[in-house]
Amino acid sequence: MTRFLTVLLLMNFAESWAQAQVLAKTNVFSITSSNLETNKRIDCIAAGNETFISLSKIKGGQTGSSDYVLEKYDLSLTSKFSVVLNSPQEEDYKELHLIGTQVYLFSEIHDVTNKKKALKVYAFNAETGAKVFDKVLHEQVVNAWLAAPAKAVTKETFEMAVSSCLLPNFNTPLEYQYFVHLSQDKSKILVYSFDYSQKNLVAQTIVYDASFNAFAQGNVGIDNNFVSYGMYPNNRGELHILNSDRGGRIVMIRYDLNTKDNVFLDIQASIHKREGLKLQFLNDDEVYVANTFTSNKKLMGVMYSKFDFKERLVDKLNIYDISQGLIQTSTAMRSSNKAVAPQENWLNFHITDFVVNEYEKVIIVIEKKELEVINFPYDAGSVNDIKNWQEKTGKVHVESVILLSFNKNDGLLWENYYLKSQVNDVSAGVLSASYSFNISDEGRVRMVYADSDNSTGVYNQIRYVEWDELNGSKVKDMSLQNDEGIALLRNYSIWWEKKLMIVGRKGLLGKKSIVNVYNLEGKS
Repeated sequence: MTRFLTVLLLMNFAESWAQAQVLAKTNVFSITSSNLETNKRIDCIAAGNETFISLSKIKGGQTGSSDYVLEKYDLSLTSKFSVVLNSPQEEDYKELHLIGTQVYLFSEIHDVTNKKKALKVYAFNAETGAKVFDKVLHEQVVNAWLAAPAKAVTKETFEMAVSSCLLPNFNTPLEYQYFVHLSQDKSKILVYSFDYSQKNLVAQTIVYDASFNAFAQGNVGIDNNFVSYGMYPNNRGELHILNSDRGGRIVMIRYDLNTKDNVFLDIQASIHKREGLKLQFLNDDEVYVANTFTSNKKLMGVMYSKFDFKERLVDKLNIYDISQGLIQTSTAMRSSNKAVAPQENWLNFHITDFVVNEYEKVIIVIEKKELEVINFPYDAGSVNDIKNWQEKTGKVHVESVILLSFNKNDGLLWENYYLKSQVNDVSAGVLSASYSFNISDEGRVRMVYADSDNSTGVYNQIRYVEWDELNGSKVKDMSLQNDEGIALLRNYSIWWEKKLMIVGRKGLLGKKSIVNVYNLEGKS
């Protein structure tokens, strides 16, 4: 009798677990091009609790002009509007943002023939899709790259490393790229582009208000011997310039483009190399920065710091060494998985998510990402170098994920090691490799990623994992219903509290795409 009850309880638990993630709606989606740009893009955004807006490539290859469609859907997958757009070969749609009642599409123009670059924004009514205006936000002549001793450099992201391997002009070339960052309240939009042709590295910079009137502008120089990790605006439009030197010293400068006032804060170098800096605003005056630290290129741990610009001090500095428990967990998991090497080498880990909530609880997610290219050894600590931008063949290999949670007093709440293996051709970048991440209001840490159940490694499953934010215990690890066997496209995933929308395509370079909406709790 006891055994019968135990089996019954287990069956009921399994049934309720499966019902917790239900495929509520599925439909054919509009992506019909097999050649999707691999650089870091924002192609899909939530527009409230029941609708989303997406930009999909419907025609075009790696060269020539391309057609896109800007669409709005509700969660029953009913189309609210559909607007076809055409981009010539020298124009790359970069990212979507919803500000107030309008959708803004930022676009990079790289006229390689005439050596000119520009950033343009298109505004659309978020209800009807009607075009409201377009505006060139910045334009500049691109002169020849100049390498100089001690000259500052810019950090190479994994997406940049992938782009450097692909057909020139498919993604925006390095010297033609722009950066767009919005303040927390979206009242300020920072636009900048590096000029690599000068003896000293300079960023031509403009801050716009939400109506795209210029709020402040000027040139920002990056000091010699430093690596630039970018610039970020607060709600007042002040820049926060994040740099590090080769010895691991971290410098953040708050700079007012209008008044030229600045506040300089730094953390001195250590015996370990600090890499992969990520910035998060707590408010206009308090800023968190996370980084990994390495020895002989191997991950040793993570660190996060709090910069207080009102008090003009580094308010906290928390260092976490990778624990023996985490190392043992890694060894145990890898030894039972034939898809990965039995021992972790601890190379090429990147901070992929850095979350600081209003109570100053911190969650850091680190992921192993590598490029396997002949005669091109990849190093996560690399900087951008124009000499590396040559077409190459190879593979993207994305593996282990480490999750770390800390309380306001910097105590470790929990740590987790999650093993996965994702391998695909470099031409697909991390469109499907890596994961999409979310923390719900109810305290559920959630991740979804493309997986495979076949010997070829072709993505045909969508894996859903959930942890309890309070104690880090893994609550769910399961395959979502995926009748078409699509490979998740991470740029097309949106989380709501109890729903998840994802888009995928058949095969790594397939032309058929599918959109799925899942209920994350309860029955459909």
